[in-house]
Amino acid sequence: MRRFPSRFWIYLVINIIVSALTTILILAISHAGQAKNPTYSFLLTPVSQDALFPSQAEAQIPTLPAMDAPTLKITNLYGNGDLQTEFIKIQMVGSGELWLTNWQIKDDKKHVYTFPRLQLNNGGTVNIYTKNGVDSVTDLYWGLKEPLWSSGDTITILDYDGNIRAEYQVP
Repeated sequence: MRRFPSRFWIYLVINIIVSALTTILILAISHAGQAKNPTYSFLLTPVSQDALFPSQAEAQIPTLPAMDAPTLKITNLYGNGDLQTEFIKIQMVGSGELWLTNWQIKDDKKHVYTFPRLQLNNGGTVNIYTKNGVDSVTDLYWGLKEPLWSSGDTITILDYDGNIRAEYQVP
């Protein structure tokens, strides 16, 4: 069996060290240009993942808009009856910004969805999916195992004081 010269081992160790340092340098450079808090260019206020799920101590309850002020509109229900495609599209129709923290969606059968910390600006929209998923600033997931909405059902959105802010009759 042929034996490798001792120089081979020296070159091998040097190669490993240079490769490791190069990888670390490339990773450091690529991460240096990334923002720590992402921003989004659509009509939602940028919210970090931590802000979507604050601890009880960090959550602050925003002031509610006046009852006669327009706030939200349920623009449509898509895919009703099919868990994989069923979602509600909600749009902010008032002026300024609206915090949906602790607002709720209810149906006729007493199912309740409570919004995480989320802010919409005028014209901003959010989709509420019936199925499981990972929340983002544009898509929220109820986490149910069966489709929820049927023809004739009423979708109701309540503010954190229990006032009805929007209703939608499923066609």
